[in-house]
Amino acid sequence: QVFMVAAPHVLRFQALLNEIRASHLITPALYVSVSEQQTQLTIALDAHPEAHQDAILRDMIQREGLVLEEASADGWAVLREALFVPEATVLRISTLPIQVCQFLDYLQRTNQRIDIRSVSLAIGLHWVAMRGSAEKIRELVCELRSNRDYRGLSVSVLQAGSGVEIEPFDLPDSTLHVMRAIKAQFDADNILGPGKYFS
Repeated sequence: QVFMVAAPHVLRFQALLNEIRASHLITPALYVSVSEQQTQLTIALDAHPEAHQDAILRDMIQREGLVLEEASADGWAVLREALFVPEATVLRISTLPIQVCQFLDYLQRTNQRIDIRSVSLAIGLHWVAMRGSAEKIRELVCELRSNRDYRGLSVSVLQAGSGVEIEPFDLPDSTLHVMRAIKAQFDADNILGPGKYFS
């Protein structure tokens, strides 16, 4: 069973995510998607119907003053793949699970200059697509990489949009050198993901 909850702002989901994590609900998928048009939490339950986990979830949602609706089972893959449009710069960012909503709020508040869409797993993995000025995108990526408010924050560039020139990884040169050497050793003809991570 897959359900969706909409909210006017991502921080409305924080208490709900904490309650779901602390419960005995079996949730193989729990993710938040944010765009200019909507903010939604998608919850997949994996339990026998007689366990009545949908009723437990519905009660949690109602206590938060939100509405639970049934959703498509393939929503996660569709939302994530929709980020990879040719003109977008796509990042993969990791945070601590308890920081998901706060980080998404920060991302939306920090940037009024470019279009940002994101899909985030409740475990702290975020896929973020950005469209707009190449310089503003580069500045935002640098700002994210230097942000020390989120312990363990890691930012990788999966796809660079037109004119966006930035290193794919936020790693020391010595580490990148070792990674390039390993890739060259196992992929001497550069046929596996050519140019995707290393030039």
